[in-house]
Amino acid sequence: MTRTPIDLAARGIALGDGEERNRRYPDTFQIPPLKERESIPVGGYAKVLLLKEPQTDDRGERLWVEILEKLDYGYLGAIANDPVVFDLKDRELIVLMPKHVLSWLPPRLGNQKAGMA
Repeated sequence: MTRTPIDLAARGIALGDGEERNRRYPDTFQIPPLKERESIPVGGYAKVLLLKEPQTDDRGERLWVEILEKLDYGYLGAIANDPVVFDLKDRELIVLMPKHVLSWLPPRLGNQKAGMA
């Protein structure tokens, strides 16, 4: 079965860079250590930030992505929410890198994602 991720850029969407935000706002924007962001297990969940392209401000939408596969450079994941701001659907596939991970949950906790924000 071929799993093809959607092209976020073609939809005018970018993934927010959590590392850059952490550098700009170290006191108020914390992210997990790189080692954790590089080792999220399959079945775990990563929180990411979606931004409108071109980026004119810092507003966007945070959502959870279920990690389906570890790639050489990051992860293949399935959107685990119904976004409000962006025209994306629950279970659509995206590619993300550790720099995009704002937070994460292990598989067992991630499966109880009701109420995650």
